Amino acid sequence: TYKDYKTVVPSEIIESEQKHSHERVLPSRGITYHVLTKVLSDFGFAPRLYNVRAMRKDEMSGILQQDELKRLLHYYIESGIPVAVNVEPDSGKGIGHSLICIGHSVTKSYEKALERKKIVGDGFDGKHGIINSAEFYDSYVVIDDNQFPYEVREFDKMSIYSDMHVTNIAVPLYKRMFLEAADAYDIALMILESETWGVFKWAEEYLNGETDVILRLFLASSRSFKKARVEEFSKQSIELQAYYAKVRMPQFVWICEIYTKEGYERKKAFGEMVLDGTSASKKGIRNIILLNYPTGLYARNPDQPESEIDKNKFLVSRWCEISAYEKNLQFI
Repeated sequence: TYKDYKTVVPSEIIESEQKHSHERVLPSRGITYHVLTKVLSDFGFAPRLYNVRAMRKDEMSGILQQDELKRLLHYYIESGIPVAVNVEPDSGKGIGHSLICIGHSVTKSYEKALERKKIVGDGFDGKHGIINSAEFYDSYVVIDDNQFPYEVREFDKMSIYSDMHVTNIAVPLYKRMFLEAADAYDIALMILESETWGVFKWAEEYLNGETDVILRLFLASSRSFKKARVEEFSKQSIELQAYYAKVRMPQFVWICEIYTKEGYERKKAFGEMVLDGTSASKKGIRNIILLNYPTGLYARNPDQPESEIDKNKFLVSRWCEISAYEKNLQFI
Protein backbone atom coordinates (compact mmCIF):
# COMPACT_ATOMS: atom_id res chain seq x y z
CA THR A 1 0.00 0.00 0.00
CA TYR A 2 3.04 2.29 -0.05
CA LYS A 3 4.62 3.98 -3.06
CA ASP A 4 7.98 2.46 -2.06
CA TYR A 5 6.81 -0.90 -3.42
CA LYS A 6 5.95 -1.77 -6.99
CA THR A 7 4.10 -4.69 -8.52
CA VAL A 8 6.57 -7.52 -9.20
CA VAL A 9 6.16 -10.25 -11.80
CA PRO A 10 7.67 -13.77 -11.49
CA SER A 11 10.37 -13.11 -14.12
CA GLU A 12 11.72 -10.22 -12.01
CA ILE A 13 11.86 -12.45 -8.95
CA ILE A 14 13.84 -15.05 -10.90
CA GLU A 15 16.25 -12.39 -12.17
CA SER A 16 16.83 -11.14 -8.64
CA GLU A 17 17.31 -14.67 -7.34
CA GLN A 18 19.85 -15.42 -10.07
CA LYS A 19 21.81 -12.31 -9.12
CA HIS A 20 22.25 -13.51 -5.52
CA SER A 21 22.42 -17.28 -6.06
CA HIS A 22 25.66 -19.24 -6.40
CA GLU A 23 24.15 -21.60 -8.96
CA ARG A 24 21.51 -21.62 -11.65
CA VAL A 25 17.93 -21.11 -10.48
CA LEU A 26 16.15 -22.94 -13.32
CA PRO A 27 14.95 -25.63 -13.18
CA SER A 28 14.02 -24.52 -9.69
CA ARG A 29 15.16 -26.45 -6.62
CA GLY A 30 13.72 -23.89 -4.22
CA ILE A 31 15.13 -20.67 -2.82
CA THR A 32 17.14 -20.47 0.40
CA TYR A 33 16.13 -18.01 3.09
CA HIS A 34 19.41 -16.13 2.82
CA VAL A 35 18.78 -15.51 -0.87
CA LEU A 36 15.13 -14.73 -0.13
CA THR A 37 16.11 -11.82 2.13
CA LYS A 38 18.34 -10.41 -0.62
CA VAL A 39 15.48 -10.68 -3.12
CA LEU A 40 13.17 -8.83 -0.72
CA SER A 41 15.81 -6.13 -0.35
CA ASP A 42 15.90 -5.67 -4.13
CA PHE A 43 12.19 -4.84 -4.07
CA GLY A 44 12.34 -2.17 -1.38
CA PHE A 45 12.09 -4.10 1.89
CA ALA A 46 14.54 -4.33 4.77
CA PRO A 47 13.97 -7.96 5.80
CA ARG A 48 14.90 -9.52 9.13
CA LEU A 49 15.79 -13.20 9.30
CA TYR A 50 15.39 -15.09 12.59
CA ASN A 51 16.79 -18.56 13.32
CA VAL A 52 15.60 -20.70 16.20
CA ARG A 53 19.16 -21.53 17.29
CA ALA A 54 19.91 -17.82 17.72
CA MET A 55 16.97 -17.28 20.04
CA ARG A 56 17.52 -16.61 23.73
CA LYS A 57 15.93 -18.93 26.24
CA ASP A 58 14.92 -18.75 29.89
CA GLU A 59 14.69 -22.25 31.27
CA MET A 60 13.79 -20.90 34.73
CA SER A 61 10.47 -19.66 33.38
CA GLY A 62 10.11 -22.49 30.86
CA ILE A 63 10.67 -20.32 27.79
CA LEU A 64 12.77 -22.22 25.26
CA GLN A 65 14.22 -21.06 21.94
CA GLN A 66 11.22 -22.39 20.00
CA ASP A 67 8.90 -20.45 22.32
CA GLU A 68 10.85 -17.22 21.81
CA LEU A 69 10.67 -17.65 18.02
CA LYS A 70 6.90 -18.11 18.28
CA ARG A 71 6.63 -14.90 20.30
CA LEU A 72 8.45 -12.96 17.60
CA LEU A 73 6.24 -14.48 14.92
CA HIS A 74 3.17 -13.45 16.89
CA TYR A 75 4.27 -9.81 17.31
CA TYR A 76 4.69 -9.47 13.54
CA ILE A 77 1.47 -11.32 12.71
CA GLU A 78 -0.38 -9.09 15.20
CA SER A 79 1.13 -6.19 13.24
CA GLY A 80 -0.47 -7.39 10.01
CA ILE A 81 2.84 -8.34 8.40
CA PRO A 82 2.92 -11.62 6.41
CA VAL A 83 5.82 -13.79 7.57
CA ALA A 84 7.68 -16.46 5.60
CA VAL A 85 8.06 -19.58 7.74
CA ASN A 86 10.69 -22.25 7.11
CA VAL A 87 10.08 -25.77 8.46
CA GLU A 88 12.73 -28.49 8.50
CA PRO A 89 12.87 -32.15 9.58
CA ASP A 90 13.77 -32.69 13.23
CA SER A 91 16.59 -34.98 12.15
CA GLY A 92 18.25 -32.12 10.26
CA LYS A 93 18.37 -34.32 7.18
CA GLY A 94 16.16 -34.11 4.15
CA ILE A 95 14.41 -31.31 2.30
CA GLY A 96 12.83 -28.39 4.15
CA HIS A 97 9.68 -26.53 3.18
CA SER A 98 8.33 -22.97 3.33
CA LEU A 99 4.92 -21.43 3.85
CA ILE A 100 3.41 -18.03 4.62
CA CYS A 101 1.78 -17.10 7.92
CA ILE A 102 -0.84 -14.33 7.65
CA GLY A 103 -2.92 -14.42 10.83
CA HIS A 104 -3.77 -16.18 14.08
CA SER A 105 -6.81 -17.88 15.59
CA VAL A 106 -9.14 -16.24 18.13
CA THR A 107 -8.98 -19.21 20.49
CA LYS A 108 -7.02 -18.39 23.65
CA SER A 109 -5.33 -20.63 26.21
CA TYR A 110 -4.46 -18.98 29.53
CA GLU A 111 -2.82 -21.82 31.45
CA LYS A 112 0.62 -21.72 29.78
CA ALA A 113 0.66 -17.91 29.69
CA LEU A 114 0.07 -17.69 33.44
CA GLU A 115 2.91 -20.15 34.10
CA ARG A 116 5.30 -18.01 32.03
CA LYS A 117 4.39 -14.58 33.36
CA LYS A 118 7.24 -12.20 34.15
CA ILE A 119 7.46 -11.56 37.88
CA VAL A 120 8.14 -7.89 38.68
CA GLY A 121 10.64 -7.77 41.50
CA ASP A 122 12.63 -4.61 42.26
CA GLY A 123 10.53 -2.14 44.22
CA PHE A 124 7.43 -4.29 44.13
CA ASP A 125 8.53 -7.27 46.28
CA GLY A 126 7.78 -9.73 43.48
CA LYS A 127 4.04 -9.35 44.04
CA HIS A 128 3.14 -8.43 40.48
CA GLY A 129 3.31 -10.22 37.15
CA ILE A 130 3.29 -9.21 33.47
CA ILE A 131 1.62 -11.67 31.13
CA ASN A 132 2.54 -11.71 27.43
CA SER A 133 -0.58 -12.04 25.27
CA ALA A 134 1.51 -13.83 22.61
CA GLU A 135 1.41 -16.85 24.91
CA PHE A 136 -2.40 -17.05 24.63
CA TYR A 137 -2.34 -18.15 21.00
CA ASP A 138 -0.90 -21.30 19.50
CA SER A 139 -2.73 -21.58 16.16
CA TYR A 140 -1.96 -19.55 13.06
CA VAL A 141 -3.46 -19.04 9.59
CA VAL A 142 -1.13 -20.28 6.86
CA ILE A 143 -0.89 -20.33 3.07
CA ASP A 144 0.90 -23.53 2.08
CA ASP A 145 0.93 -25.25 -1.31
CA ASN A 146 0.68 -28.60 0.50
CA GLN A 147 -2.60 -27.63 2.17
CA PHE A 148 -5.86 -25.83 1.43
CA PRO A 149 -5.56 -22.01 1.64
CA TYR A 150 -6.21 -20.39 5.03
CA GLU A 151 -5.60 -23.51 7.05
CA VAL A 152 -5.39 -22.93 10.82
CA ARG A 153 -2.39 -24.83 12.19
CA GLU A 154 -0.66 -25.04 15.55
CA PHE A 155 2.81 -23.48 15.67
CA ASP A 156 4.44 -26.87 16.32
CA LYS A 157 2.42 -28.48 13.51
CA MET A 158 2.42 -25.88 10.74
CA SER A 159 3.45 -28.48 8.18
CA ILE A 160 1.34 -31.51 7.33
CA TYR A 161 4.46 -33.59 8.00
CA SER A 162 4.64 -34.39 11.71
CA ASP A 163 8.45 -34.49 11.85
CA MET A 164 8.92 -30.91 10.58
CA HIS A 165 9.10 -27.85 12.84
CA VAL A 166 9.77 -24.13 12.43
CA THR A 167 13.46 -23.22 12.24
CA ASN A 168 13.48 -19.81 10.49
CA ILE A 169 11.16 -16.90 9.86
CA ALA A 170 11.74 -14.04 7.41
CA VAL A 171 9.98 -10.72 8.02
CA PRO A 172 9.73 -8.06 5.26
CA LEU A 173 10.08 -4.81 7.24
CA TYR A 174 9.92 -1.21 6.07
CA LYS A 175 13.41 0.11 5.27
CA ARG A 176 13.29 2.88 7.90
CA MET A 177 11.95 0.63 10.63
CA PHE A 178 14.95 0.10 12.92
CA LEU A 179 13.33 -1.03 16.17
CA GLU A 180 12.52 -4.72 15.75
CA ALA A 181 10.06 -6.79 17.77
CA ALA A 182 12.43 -8.30 20.36
CA ASP A 183 13.89 -4.89 21.25
CA ALA A 184 10.46 -3.23 21.37
CA TYR A 185 9.25 -5.89 23.80
CA ASP A 186 12.32 -5.49 26.03
CA ILE A 187 11.89 -1.71 26.16
CA ALA A 188 8.17 -1.99 26.90
CA LEU A 189 8.88 -4.49 29.67
CA MET A 190 11.59 -2.28 31.16
CA ILE A 191 9.18 0.65 31.30
CA LEU A 192 6.23 -1.32 32.67
CA GLU A 193 8.20 -2.75 35.59
CA SER A 194 10.09 0.46 36.31
CA GLU A 195 9.71 2.11 39.72
CA THR A 196 9.69 5.49 38.00
CA TRP A 197 7.36 5.03 34.99
CA GLY A 198 5.95 1.57 35.73
CA VAL A 199 2.33 0.56 35.43
CA PHE A 200 2.15 -0.71 39.02
CA LYS A 201 3.04 2.76 40.26
CA TRP A 202 0.99 4.98 37.97
CA ALA A 203 -2.08 2.70 37.74
CA GLU A 204 -2.09 1.34 41.28
CA GLU A 205 -5.41 2.95 42.18
CA TYR A 206 -7.09 1.69 39.00
CA LEU A 207 -5.77 -1.85 39.49
CA ASN A 208 -7.28 -1.89 42.98
CA GLY A 209 -5.34 -4.91 44.21
CA GLU A 210 -5.03 -6.64 40.80
CA THR A 211 -1.55 -8.16 40.80
CA ASP A 212 -1.13 -9.09 37.13
CA VAL A 213 -1.44 -7.17 33.87
CA ILE A 214 -1.51 -8.38 30.27
CA LEU A 215 0.46 -6.66 27.51
CA ARG A 216 -0.26 -6.82 23.78
CA LEU A 217 2.53 -5.67 21.46
CA PHE A 218 2.18 -4.81 17.76
CA LEU A 219 3.41 -2.46 15.07
CA ALA A 220 1.19 0.10 13.33
CA SER A 221 1.45 3.01 10.94
CA SER A 222 1.03 6.22 12.92
CA ARG A 223 -1.52 7.51 10.41
CA SER A 224 -3.89 4.56 10.85
CA PHE A 225 -3.27 4.37 14.60
CA LYS A 226 -3.94 8.07 15.26
CA LYS A 227 -7.02 8.02 13.03
CA ALA A 228 -8.48 5.06 14.96
CA ARG A 229 -7.78 6.63 18.35
CA VAL A 230 -9.07 10.07 17.36
CA GLU A 231 -12.30 8.55 16.06
CA GLU A 232 -12.73 6.48 19.22
CA PHE A 233 -12.01 9.29 21.67
CA SER A 234 -14.28 11.73 19.82
CA LYS A 235 -17.21 9.88 21.37
CA GLN A 236 -15.73 9.55 24.87
CA SER A 237 -13.10 12.15 25.69
CA ILE A 238 -12.41 15.34 23.74
CA GLU A 239 -9.23 15.81 25.79
CA LEU A 240 -7.76 12.48 24.73
CA GLN A 241 -8.87 13.09 21.16
CA ALA A 242 -7.04 16.41 20.98
CA TYR A 243 -3.91 15.05 22.66
CA TYR A 244 -3.55 12.06 20.32
CA ALA A 245 -4.27 14.26 17.30
CA LYS A 246 -1.43 16.69 18.02
CA VAL A 247 1.31 14.40 19.41
CA ARG A 248 4.19 13.96 16.96
CA MET A 249 4.80 10.41 15.73
CA PRO A 250 7.09 8.85 13.07
CA GLN A 251 5.67 6.82 10.21
CA PHE A 252 5.64 3.57 12.22
CA VAL A 253 5.18 3.03 15.94
CA TRP A 254 5.21 0.07 18.29
CA ILE A 255 2.10 -0.04 20.48
CA CYS A 256 1.93 -1.84 23.80
CA GLU A 257 -1.63 -2.07 25.10
CA ILE A 258 -2.02 -2.86 28.81
CA TYR A 259 -4.97 -4.84 30.17
CA THR A 260 -6.34 -6.44 33.29
CA LYS A 261 -7.45 -10.06 32.77
CA GLU A 262 -11.09 -8.99 32.72
CA GLY A 263 -10.37 -6.07 30.40
CA TYR A 264 -8.57 -8.31 27.92
CA GLU A 265 -11.71 -10.40 27.52
CA ARG A 266 -13.70 -7.23 26.85
CA LYS A 267 -10.99 -5.91 24.49
CA LYS A 268 -10.66 -2.80 26.65
CA ALA A 269 -7.19 -1.66 27.73
CA PHE A 270 -6.59 0.62 30.70
CA GLY A 271 -3.19 1.79 29.49
CA GLU A 272 -1.12 2.23 26.39
CA MET A 273 2.49 2.87 25.46
CA VAL A 274 3.70 4.23 22.10
CA LEU A 275 7.33 3.65 21.06
CA ASP A 276 9.25 5.08 18.11
CA GLY A 277 9.51 2.30 15.51
CA THR A 278 12.12 4.18 13.49
CA SER A 279 14.52 4.69 16.40
CA ALA A 280 17.48 2.55 17.44
CA SER A 281 17.15 -0.03 20.20
CA LYS A 282 20.11 1.38 22.13
CA LYS A 283 18.04 4.48 22.97
CA GLY A 284 16.03 2.38 25.41
CA ILE A 285 13.53 4.47 27.36
CA ARG A 286 14.20 7.41 25.05
CA ASN A 287 12.06 5.55 22.49
CA ILE A 288 8.97 6.56 24.47
CA ILE A 289 6.60 8.82 22.57
CA LEU A 290 3.54 8.51 24.80
CA LEU A 291 2.35 6.77 27.97
CA ASN A 292 -1.38 6.70 28.59
CA TYR A 293 -2.22 5.69 32.17
CA PRO A 294 -5.42 6.28 34.18
CA THR A 295 -3.48 8.88 36.19
CA GLY A 296 -2.67 10.92 33.11
CA LEU A 297 -0.80 11.15 29.84
CA TYR A 298 2.98 11.32 29.79
CA ALA A 299 4.92 12.30 26.69
CA ARG A 300 8.56 12.90 25.79
CA ASN A 301 9.62 15.36 23.15
CA PRO A 302 12.48 14.18 20.88
CA ASP A 303 14.95 16.58 22.51
CA GLN A 304 14.05 15.73 26.12
CA PRO A 305 15.98 13.28 28.36
CA GLU A 306 13.95 10.41 29.77
CA SER A 307 14.23 11.86 33.28
CA GLU A 308 11.90 14.69 32.26
CA ILE A 309 9.05 12.63 30.86
CA ASP A 310 6.81 13.45 33.83
CA LYS A 311 7.23 17.19 33.10
CA ASN A 312 4.89 16.69 30.15
CA LYS A 313 2.20 15.10 32.30
CA PHE A 314 -1.33 15.92 31.14
CA LEU A 315 -4.20 15.23 33.51
CA VAL A 316 -7.41 14.07 31.86
CA SER A 317 -10.62 15.04 33.61
CA ARG A 318 -12.64 12.58 31.52
CA TRP A 319 -10.48 9.46 31.23
CA CYS A 320 -11.80 6.40 29.40
CA GLU A 321 -10.71 2.86 28.57
CA ILE A 322 -9.02 2.18 25.23
CA SER A 323 -10.44 -0.23 22.67
CA ALA A 324 -8.10 -2.90 21.31
CA TYR A 325 -6.59 -1.71 18.04
CA GLU A 326 -7.87 -4.02 15.31
CA LYS A 327 -6.89 -2.32 12.04
CA ASN A 328 -3.95 -4.65 11.34
CA LEU A 329 -5.89 -7.89 10.97
CA GLN A 330 -9.33 -8.64 9.63
CA PHE A 331 -11.62 -11.21 11.22
CA ILE A 332 -12.60 -13.98 8.77
